[in-house]
Amino acid sequence: MLCQYHEPVTSAQNDLYLLWRTLWCAKLGGVRRRDFDPGRICKHLSRVVILEFCPDQSCVVRVAGSGRCLEFGLDPSGSQLDQLPENVSSELDIGTLEALEGGEPVSGVVTPENAGPKHAFLRLPLLDASGRLRFLLCHDERVSAAESASDGDAIQKDIHENEILIAA
Repeated sequence: MLCQYHEPVTSAQNDLYLLWRTLWCAKLGGVRRRDFDPGRICKHLSRVVILEFCPDQSCVVRVAGSGRCLEFGLDPSGSQLDQLPENVSSELDIGTLEALEGGEPVSGVVTPENAGPKHAFLRLPLLDASGRLRFLLCHDERVSAAESASDGDAIQKDIHENEILIAA
């Protein structure tokens, strides 16, 4: 599996990133969860998962959109990340460490070894009411090779030159 990190790569992820950027507050050094109004991202909510990182080092899935629940085959809302099936936890774990450590959005593309659909991901850090980085808004999409070759929003057209390649 190859993971490439760069700017948001799908139109949905770009919408979310641009909203996050407009809400960013220099005084707080980030975006508060309460300021990220779900009403402004209605068309993307089915693909969103909110992760909460607790003081005891656990990670809880606070909410998962209906599209993600269908893909997972379960609703992970309220579950600890490390107690979910491996396919769910490993997918949600992509980019989380980088977003938490850097306090900045992380996005990229994972290309599976089996030539299946590419996985475009976006992780947006969100602050709690006290200004601590405690949440990640996660958006994930599958993009097939056919889509990435022909779609205007596709990954291949939106990958930027400054990619960093890492083995995942």
